Amino acid sequence: MKRNEYQNAFSKIEPSQALLEAALSPKKPQSVRQGTHLGTILLAAVFTVALLVGTAFAAVHFQWFSLGGAEHIVEPTYDAEAIGKQDLLLPDPQKLLSLEGEPSDSYIGFMLPESYLDGQDALNCRMIKNGLYQRYYRNPARGNPDSPLLTVEIIYDADFLTRYPSEIVKEDVLNGMQTVWLKVESSADDRPQYCIFQHNEELGCFAMIASTTSFEEAEKAAKDLRYLDSGIPIAQTEDALYYGFRLGWQPENMALDSRTVMADRWYLANATLRDESLDLNSILLGSNWVSTGDTMCNIGIWIIEGLSYPAPVENGTVYKTGMICGHEARWVQGYGGQSVIIQISFPEEQVQLCAQISCYVKNPETGEIEEIAAEEACVEIAERMLETAELVQVFIAEPAPTDFRPFAVG
Repeated sequence: MKRNEYQNAFSKIEPSQALLEAALSPKKPQSVRQGTHLGTILLAAVFTVALLVGTAFAAVHFQWFSLGGAEHIVEPTYDAEAIGKQDLLLPDPQKLLSLEGEPSDSYIGFMLPESYLDGQDALNCRMIKNGLYQRYYRNPARGNPDSPLLTVEIIYDADFLTRYPSEIVKEDVLNGMQTVWLKVESSADDRPQYCIFQHNEELGCFAMIASTTSFEEAEKAAKDLRYLDSGIPIAQTEDALYYGFRLGWQPENMALDSRTVMADRWYLANATLRDESLDLNSILLGSNWVSTGDTMCNIGIWIIEGLSYPAPVENGTVYKTGMICGHEARWVQGYGGQSVIIQISFPEEQVQLCAQISCYVKNPETGEIEEIAAEEACVEIAERMLETAELVQVFIAEPAPTDFRPFAVG
């Protein structure tokens, strides 16, 4: 999770109304359930649900192309009120599409005849350099949902998830290259996708050509494109790194309301970890703790990645600085003067560990739940929790497969 995603999720940290009512009700002063969902307070920014590599590859002639099952996908469960839940309304995974070959050391592009400028959607094309495409996109009637789409893209080793029924229609040689014809029966806009995959073994890349009209249009584009080595080297990237945390001390007088762990994130749960012994269910991205009684104390703890330093102070005013667990920390009075936010800086890792403390009471005259200034005793509990927190590194050796969306824009 990156900075802006966390800011959206934690722009206002507060427990759900149902939890407040239960916690402050005189009839049920101890009615906090452990392990309940987070509602609107825990991590949002759920983009798409993803998968693990499927089993039982379909029998194909060309060894670089495989279309297998997705039986072993990991689909995290989310709170019904979670921000971004609409992104979860996707068809179940159908197939795992994999391309594997000896990759090029430099970026490969392609050129197309000038006639392809007619109807070109320049905003969704990508160029390596002048005249050399990495991706071509045709959408002659932008804004019209029935506009016939065509895309051509150079890709390298990759794993894709198809969420609609798909089948290999043909395998043959086209333009001297091994080629697979794949039909995906539907898509997000209810149109079939006619896809051609070519393996340019000499240059170490694959071309994916897709049409919403027909295989014939895709074949024409495949015959028209001319591959070129750009000479621009592909940077050798290190394993992707994500951060989570564990809590060493947990208050006995507070109950765990909810949490989000690394296993809840598809891009982590479905990736290949450098350290396969790591239990992603034990590594937190966020957690929320509550105590009940006449005053309810709520402590939310979460982590923010990808920060540059010094990180700006947002959503409040710094009123104190100091050290927690050997790192610089600052105490922020939240806007409105009620909540307190503690932020611990890890400059080398570009990470920030945060806690927000909020307190609530029920107005005896109106019966309304009201937020009051965070009590010092609750702030001290949060400080002790952060003092014993452990930052955890998770390296991704191979990324999770991505959704097969040849006509995605933006």
